[in-house]
Amino acid sequence: MPPRRSLGIFTILTALAITNPALAQGHASHVRVDAARMEPVEQRREVVGEFEPVKRSRLAAQAEGLVTEIFFDAGDEVERGQVLAQLDETRVRIEVLRYRAELDSANAITSLREAELEKASRDVHRLEQAQAQQGASVNEVDDARTAEKAAQARLAEATADALVAQQNLADAEDRLQDMTIRAPFAGSIITKSTEVGEWIAEGDTVAELIALDSIDAILDVPQQYLPLLTTDSAVTVELHIEAIGMERQTQVLNVISSANTLARTFPVRVRLDNKDHTLRPGMSVVGLIPTGQTVAALTIHKDALLRDDAGTFVYFIVSDTAMPARIRPMYAIADRVVVQSATLQDGSRLVIEGNERLYPSAKVIIASDTPDPARARGE
Repeated sequence: MPPRRSLGIFTILTALAITNPALAQGHASHVRVDAARMEPVEQRREVVGEFEPVKRSRLAAQAEGLVTEIFFDAGDEVERGQVLAQLDETRVRIEVLRYRAELDSANAITSLREAELEKASRDVHRLEQAQAQQGASVNEVDDARTAEKAAQARLAEATADALVAQQNLADAEDRLQDMTIRAPFAGSIITKSTEVGEWIAEGDTVAELIALDSIDAILDVPQQYLPLLTTDSAVTVELHIEAIGMERQTQVLNVISSANTLARTFPVRVRLDNKDHTLRPGMSVVGLIPTGQTVAALTIHKDALLRDDAGTFVYFIVSDTAMPARIRPMYAIADRVVVQSATLQDGSRLVIEGNERLYPSAKVIIASDTPDPARARGE
């Protein structure tokens, strides 16, 4: 809408146009129009629902400890992997150092046992050659073979000890990582459950996080309409979010098999992209679902729709003048929209091109009419 002062200018121009038709022609807007049509459409029914997060997580501590730092507050948006809180890791770091030293010692012992086995194997080989030349007794060869087997056993024991030390170190390093609490996915913090200086046990909740990049609308649908909403039929659902003046289209994701036994309704889930985080859990939403019945309804071209702070409206033509009419959009069918209006009727000519620059009582020149296929066929 133009500012209030422009209406005064328009009044002056209108007065001048009465005595100077050429002036009126010069200030008329060129527009294209399309007719409103009363036509058979599939009836849709309004159902109510609300938005719920696709993912909700109560972030739990994986280790016990004293909270030393907090890097978030309720309402903050965080990225996946972002550090949210830090626990005191002094004792765990000491454990890591101890197990690392134990692993170094075990590896050194393993190297020693490998050298001992190598020597024992050489002794066996040398004595076996000597025995073949009558230079060593059977007892000497047997003793060498026994020593080799003992060396093999000591190496196996040292190798096992090294593996235990390595696993102990890995466990300690994991515990050290657990002392840093990170966001498992990108989202918004809705609850803060701890503060610096508190002691938390393993499994205690630190924060509650919800994902916002996608969001689900849960619609309460009467049981008789469920056969039309199966997920393999790609049924389109029109959504109206009146709180923020938004309309979206999406498809049914699934039907939750848990009825409201009083109302005999079933929750039907649809999912929307929400990259700008405009939609929030708890917002109310109205959905329009197919009923399988055909009714006569007024439809208009989607390009006729305009919005302002008061809602949705269109410009329709009266003689050579554009006048606004408030409408209530219901749902889309291809490039047309089913609407409710106390002003429009079948055949009303609506501006579909050039309407952005119009104002009430603006003079127009119709550049072309979009033909009505039904009327062209003589229906």
